[in-house]
Amino acid sequence: MEHWQWRATVKSAVRQVLTHRSLGTVWRTFAPTTVFFSHRYVAPGASGELNDPKVLKPLLERLRRERFTFPRLDQIVGCVADSQPLPRRAVAFTVDDGYRDFEEIAPVYAAYDVPVTVFVSTGFLDGACWMWWDRIAYATRHSACHELHIELDGEALRYQWTDVGGAHAAATDFVERLQWVPRDVREARTTEAFERLGVTPPDKAPEEYAAMSWDDVRSYAKMGIKFGPHTVTHPILAETPAEDSAWEIEESWRRLKEETDETVSVFCYPHGGPRAFGPREAETVRRLGMLGAVSTGHRHPNPSGDAFAVPRYPCPDRGDRLLLMAYGIQ
Repeated sequence: MEHWQWRATVKSAVRQVLTHRSLGTVWRTFAPTTVFFSHRYVAPGASGELNDPKVLKPLLERLRRERFTFPRLDQIVGCVADSQPLPRRAVAFTVDDGYRDFEEIAPVYAAYDVPVTVFVSTGFLDGACWMWWDRIAYATRHSACHELHIELDGEALRYQWTDVGGAHAAATDFVERLQWVPRDVREARTTEAFERLGVTPPDKAPEEYAAMSWDDVRSYAKMGIKFGPHTVTHPILAETPAEDSAWEIEESWRRLKEETDETVSVFCYPHGGPRAFGPREAETVRRLGMLGAVSTGHRHPNPSGDAFAVPRYPCPDRGDRLLLMAYGIQ
């Protein structure tokens, strides 16, 4: 057995022991409030057992059985804003961007009366744009040459693939590298990549990368799902001019309220890490009279912390890992 296989086997065994039902009463006594975020459910090249309703259902059942609560996100942010104690044994779920494939999982959350907040990029739902990283993924998957050689920041990048999985891996690495370069550089390198791949993505997002519609939003709202603003075009706000940053936040909130009454007064910063937003963005959100904002920091919310930078955990792809995180075991 290879070393990495041995480590994976040991980790799996440890998780099984720690999440055994007999230990649940111990861990849940100390369980904090945990906010999770996801993006896609049936994305091309994606994996993860929690994408499967058959796996998610028993997981929610177990959390209910172990007396976890599912507060609304605005309740959690409100506690942080008011420096109030957070509930114990609490889990909240959020979903970013507004992809159409949310339809695969929305009924599961609704059936178990688990509140979910979906943060939508309004330009995406309006059909004015589709996500730039999806355009790259589309190009690699549909290229006939199966390779991409391109320079970025003085580094020569060379990608080759033979199957869909390899194309997905190449696109993922290229996107990660492009994410933090200036927007004009990213756009130039993306255009160059399309030319080298011999693929021109269509103006409208294909079904596999499509956004939910506003009718979908209103349908989900009837299930108890809430919605929050996530900018118009999903830029890294800290890298945009002040006027553009303010417009992205203000217009997404205005447009969302125009389409549904089932909103939460909480903003979600695109990309969400410490480099993605700053005091300027937080002040814009505050000026709009919103309760707070969420980021993607990897820690639990702090009741005496900043309501305009409430951290969330990436939703793991395994149920036992999610349980450990809900218990507060990292």
